[in-house]
Amino acid sequence: MTLREAILEASRRRGMDPYTQPFKPSELGIRASDYGSFSDHCSENETCSGKWNSEVILKVAEWSASGRPFRYLLL
Repeated sequence: MTLREAILEASRRRGMDPYTQPFKPSELGIRASDYGSFSDHCSENETCSGKWNSEVILKVAEWSASGRPFRYLLL
């Protein structure tokens, strides 16, 4: 199962829209480490680790106080 499929399936179970409602992997019950890192799936212009994955499917919606990605939106 791809990360996109996992996000869509988990968000349906929780009754949320991952395109408009920011989420953390743990809120969806997804272990981010199963997919590398969620920030790997962001644009390399947005996160440093975005350079490791050419498939850009996530956007950072909220940053933590320490400047790390905290919540995401599905593109």
